[in-house]
Amino acid sequence: MGKYSNLGMYLGNQNETRVQLNFSQIDEILEFPLPPAARNHPAWWTNDKDRTHAMDGWLGQGWKAKVDLEMQQVSFINPENILHAKARTGPIRSTTTDAHDFQNQVLDVMSGFYSKELVTDQFPGIPTSIAMVSHDKEIVGYAQYITMDNDKTLPTTKFSIIAEHVWLLEKAAALHKFLVFGNDRRVPEEWLKKYGHLVYDVKFFFYSPEDDRLERFIFE
Repeated sequence: MGKYSNLGMYLGNQNETRVQLNFSQIDEILEFPLPPAARNHPAWWTNDKDRTHAMDGWLGQGWKAKVDLEMQQVSFINPENILHAKARTGPIRSTTTDAHDFQNQVLDVMSGFYSKELVTDQFPGIPTSIAMVSHDKEIVGYAQYITMDNDKTLPTTKFSIIAEHVWLLEKAAALHKFLVFGNDRRVPEEWLKKYGHLVYDVKFFFYSPEDDRLERFIFE
């Protein structure tokens, strides 16, 4: 995998024909800052197949980039994306029926996402909690199958569960840390609105088994 492959994987998971990201969001996806040339010179975003970063970052997934340096944002365009999205994502997994099924599916999905086998195990430093862990202990995460209440609110107790898992992951000595939510995307959305600014290095995802779609939340 190339240096800019994280951006390519992110775009590869999109079903839209146009995706707009600002430089800060791209930094978050890449997990490192864009180089000065990307922030100051339009030529860096040229759709040239001879440029390794362009192939890894967007061209290899069928996208073309259009940068606006004044607005510090990039529009990625792929008119054929919706047409070929189903073929690209592969076979659809079975629909989730409960939290246990969801965790097993997330274990499979995130193993594919990181290209490493994940298993349910204890992580060093988190002795009382069973997590999803890679054999080399570089990756650790949890699945969260939570729904809003009937009055469309998220009780403090459920917010606390999310906060606890974020706290545990922040303490873990791993390169990659994640939370994958299912069942109701409003749960991570509402939590991030309130507390997203406090999250340091934990990635938030939402997984929909119905269409086998994994989405990453990008937050400032």
